[in-house]
Parts: sequence; C-alpha cells; structure tokens
Amino acid sequence: MKAHSNPSRLTAIVAIMATVFTLGTLPVSAVSDGNTLKSSNTCTRITTLESTATAALSSKLAAMNNNFSARTTKLDERKATIDQKVSAAREKASSNFDKAIARILERNLTDTQKEAVTTFQVAMKTAVKTRQEAVDTARATYRTNLAEAIKTHQVSLEATATAYQSAVETAFTTAKANCSDSTATATLRTAVKAARDTFKTARQELRTTNVTDVKSFMTARNDAIKAANEAFAMAAQEYSQTLEDSLSLSSAQ
Repeated sequence: MKAHSNPSRLTAIVAIMATVFTLGTLPVSAVSDGNTLKSSNTCTRITTLESTATAALSSKLAAMNNNFSARTTKLDERKATIDQKVSAAREKASSNFDKAIARILERNLTDTQKEAVTTFQVAMKTAVKTRQEAVDTARATYRTNLAEAIKTHQVSLEATATAYQSAVETAFTTAKANCSDSTATATLRTAVKAARDTFKTARQELRTTNVTDVKSFMTARNDAIKAANEAFAMAAQEYSQTLEDSLSLSSAQ
C-alpha cells in the first residue's frame, strides 16, 4: 500500500480547527463610526449596541459548534471510505496472488519445484502480513494523534472564543456604568477592538500550531508506510530470486 498525502485532506482537517475565524467580525462597527453621541442618548445607544452585538456573537458561537460537529462527521466518513478501499485492494491483491500460484502449480513441475513454489507462497504471504500490520499501525497512530489534536484544538478555540465574548460583555458593562461620561463611547470602541485583536492573534497562533502538528503526524505516517513498502519490496525480490533459482536448478537436473 502506498503512502497517500492528499493536500485536500489536510485542508479539511485544518478547517475543523479554524471555524471560529468569522467570530472576528463582531458587528459593533456602530461603536467605531466616529459619531459623537450626546450625553442624553449615549446610555440608550450603548444598550442597543450591546443587544445587537451579544445576539450576533452568540449566533456565531453556535455556528462554530455546529461546524465542528459537521466537519468531524465528514472526517469520520472519509476514514470509513479509505478503510473500505484499502480492504478491497488487499483482498483483490491476495486473490490475484493465489491465482498466479495456482497457474504455476498447474504446470508440469517436479515435486522439488512444487515444494519451492509452496515455500515461496508462504514466505510472500508472511511478508504481505508484516507489511499490512506495519501500515495499519502507522495509520492507527496517525488517526489517534489527529483525534487528540482536534479535541485539544477545539477546546482551546472554544476557550479563546469564550474569553473574547467575556471581554466584549465586560466592555459593554463598563460603558453602561459610565455612559454619562463623554468618553464612554470611545472607551467602549477601544475595549472592543482590543478584545477582537486579542482573539484574532490567539486563533491564528492556534491555527499555526495545529497545521504544524498535523503535518508532522502525516510525515510520520508516510515515512512508516514507506519503510514498510521498501522492506516488503526487498523481501519479495529475495523470495522471487530464490524461487527462480530453485526452478532453474530443478529443470537442469
């Protein structure tokens, strides 16, 4: 089985950890429109802005959780599809090998030659099993590491988003308490921007870390599969040469 490194799969895997990117677009632009609110309506305006911003942010957090669930389901479906293809390919290869051996044994062979063919068949099946076990271990390790990374990253993203939401709520609470102050709107604008910038920086750092981790998992898996394939190829070449020599010697006798 050859190692597969599909960029689209990496993109899909990374996407599951980046679904909160849209949270950075909290609709509080009205706070930063530069308008100077009069003291008489500042409190009312801030309360209205808070309701709009809170509803929008809550909606985006809910969408984030839904995206996590949907993308996890897609990954599970892809794993099932890959497993089915691998299983089918192995069964086909095994069947073709057995048929090839049967055709050889149908020839007019001596007992010594038949014994050599049987020995070759057993040796090759053992080599195939060894390779399959190595490949399965590599794939299982990759999936375990990936699942743990997804879970850890999701928790981190949720914590970051919650901190962002809390910071925005605190900014509005402070603004409402000081709404009679002429600087209330400017202070609110600054606080919300700081919360948003902190969130954007944190999510980008998490995404960068996740991309690095996923790539390292893929590299480790692919290297292990490559090593298993190379070991199998060497063994197959050795067994084939031994069989060829045995058949040639038997024919010459």
